[in-house]
Amino acid sequence: MPSRREERKARSREAILSTARELIAAGGLAATSTQRVALAAGLSHGALFVHFPRREDLLAALTAAFAADFEAGLGPPAPSLEAELSLQLDRLAAAEKLCTRLLAEETALPAPAREALRSLERSLMARVAAAFAADRARLGLRPLSPRLVAAAWLALVQRALLRGEPGAALPAWGGEIRRFILELVAA
Repeated sequence: MPSRREERKARSREAILSTARELIAAGGLAATSTQRVALAAGLSHGALFVHFPRREDLLAALTAAFAADFEAGLGPPAPSLEAELSLQLDRLAAAEKLCTRLLAEETALPAPAREALRSLERSLMARVAAAFAADRARLGLRPLSPRLVAAAWLALVQRALLRGEPGAALPAWGGEIRRFILELVAA
């Protein structure tokens, strides 16, 4: 059983990460200083540095936690391509502002944070590729490369996030992108 001190430390760490996610989603990386995160989380600046000695450490931990939470929230692979695309759209829409900021400002992220995003992208693509491959065999869909179908899906979603109205891109474009991919693969 964790001690009270360990519990407080875990709560402080989660408060820092949660606050940083909210601030980045709202204003981007440049507007999210460690001092601002600490203040908004109700902690001293020094307390933040106990958990994250450098801003880069905070950004890496935040991105890794976001990617892990995102993947966990997807659950097991969906039974069909259509269901998998819908599942991913729902998860992306729930975190649209943060996803958009992380994509738009990716080059400003430290290398471990960029790798966490790449890992999440690979996971999303693998799920779409597997769902398409299963549907292709089961439903006789077009003989396209599952990897290219997955890459097209991800590229279109990312484009919508980066070029759409922040927080409203997926409600506006998500259904149309899903329909396009489904029509693309149909026999």
